[in-house]
Amino acid sequence: MAVELWATPSVVHQIHSLGQAARVKGCLRTVQGQLYKLPHVLLFSILAIVTGCNSYRGIVTFIDVHRHKLNATFGLKWRRAPAYTAIRYILKGLDPADVEVAFRRHDRPARLRPSP
Repeated sequence: MAVELWATPSVVHQIHSLGQAARVKGCLRTVQGQLYKLPHVLLFSILAIVTGCNSYRGIVTFIDVHRHKLNATFGLKWRRAPAYTAIRYILKGLDPADVEVAFRRHDRPARLRPSP
């Protein structure tokens, strides 16, 4: 299962560092309205898409199905998945160029490491 592949401590650390990199200036949300943080929504959306989801509602279904495991792995206390409109608002509020810069910045150290 895709979620289990991401549950190793080193991968969780990488995801958290990606989350720090993903705090891009293009995010329009204020601090008060952030029950669902950008790094987690972005990661869970990517996981959902990789597993075959192709809509915002599909992302919500993925989060619903795997919510307990995602909560345990990433230290979250989500009682339910965000609404599909919340996911759409979060993702559409990002500037694609800023997200690309964040991903490339995050990927740079990984490419410089020697392979095992």
